[in-house]
Amino acid sequence: MNNPKVISFQIQHDEFYFLGIENLVTENANFGAFWCNFFDKGGYDEIDPYQKDPNCINIWFNKTPEEKIYYQGKIVTELAEVPQGYTLTKFPASEYLVTTTEWLSSYDETMQHINHDYYKSAQIPTGYTKCNENENGVFLIERWGAETKDGYRYEFWVPIKKI
Repeated sequence: MNNPKVISFQIQHDEFYFLGIENLVTENANFGAFWCNFFDKGGYDEIDPYQKDPNCINIWFNKTPEEKIYYQGKIVTELAEVPQGYTLTKFPASEYLVTTTEWLSSYDETMQHINHDYYKSAQIPTGYTKCNENENGVFLIERWGAETKDGYRYEFWVPIKKI
């Protein structure tokens, strides 16, 4: 498929727990090092016993206006014990505008169509605005839909709020 159809839809996501590894994003951030560290600590193997959603997720959020975090992991059930080197965070319920492609047939095809312009240019629903990078909290979720019954796709979830 040369140019898959780009799809946007609005969803409400309940509050959720996220288990993963937080990385402080700086001007010189090394995302290769973030991923090496993630897998050196155990990667998804440490998370899978607690997962609520099997999809791999990256969350971009601001702890404070000065701290932008890139957080790799999965949505999980509430845990009594967090694996060493990991962080468990509870995120509040929110509405999201999800932008993605139609379902694709393979991993390789999906990787060719991960495009941040999809969500940057998506039409925000009437009466809403995007939560922006300067606000505290989540400003982007990247969700990998791999090997589902429908195929593969990469989703961008942008939090939105009523004006």
